[in-house]
Amino acid sequence: MPVVFLGHGGGPMPVLGDKMHKQLIDSWRNLPDLLPFKPRAVCVVSAHWETKFVTVNPGGGDQLLYDYYGFPPETYAPFLTYLSPSAPEQAERTVQLLKAHGFSNVQLDEKRGLDHGVFIPMKFIYPDADMPTFQVSICENLNPMHHIAIGEALAALRDEGVLIIGSGMTFHNLRIWGSPSAREYKEKFETAIFDFLSNSSYDYNQRKQLMSGWDQIPDARKCTGREEHFIPIMVSFGSSRGSPAREICAPNPLSACYLWD
Repeated sequence: MPVVFLGHGGGPMPVLGDKMHKQLIDSWRNLPDLLPFKPRAVCVVSAHWETKFVTVNPGGGDQLLYDYYGFPPETYAPFLTYLSPSAPEQAERTVQLLKAHGFSNVQLDEKRGLDHGVFIPMKFIYPDADMPTFQVSICENLNPMHHIAIGEALAALRDEGVLIIGSGMTFHNLRIWGSPSAREYKEKFETAIFDFLSNSSYDYNQRKQLMSGWDQIPDARKCTGREEHFIPIMVSFGSSRGSPAREICAPNPLSACYLWD
């Protein structure tokens, strides 16, 4: 099974039909056609769940976390739902894999709902909500190598038919969003990151070093600010086993999307 990084857009704006999200939505809808077979389950690593130690939520669509504010009523329960099945077997397997890779403090959290970094894109990827979906947190240290190692631990799930999705944004600076300078920063930043992820002249260890030093790219902090939305790329990359990334979303004002075969 491939591994993916998706931009998840701005809160519930995709379900409101926001035109800026059209290209992202198209990439979500097209994703199942890029997979060799239907996944047994989907594991989403969302920028919107930070914990001290890596934590796994087995899912269950009756528990959604509407972690955004000030939007119309139709973006909250009972109007907006995503009743996907839980994935307890794959969640427990994920805990085992993480512990086997040295994450001794990994925890299982069965109470937290899936946040909008999960259920918003999943509503377009599998709109029938028939796909078992579970979530893995990012860690509040936001350390790139730590999260690449998480991805390396999760990589075995790919052999078991699980689709791993990192859910975040390659550009997440709301202060300058939409300005001419933001577009310039975003284009240069994403060009550099895609070169790190796709250039065949780099081996995996070289890519690790380049990705861990992402903030040395000129104006990187103007693109990300605090990097929690960028960190899920590290997890997806860590699960890639060194294969080069390809872009799966046309250039757009919101975020790049990548897939590793």
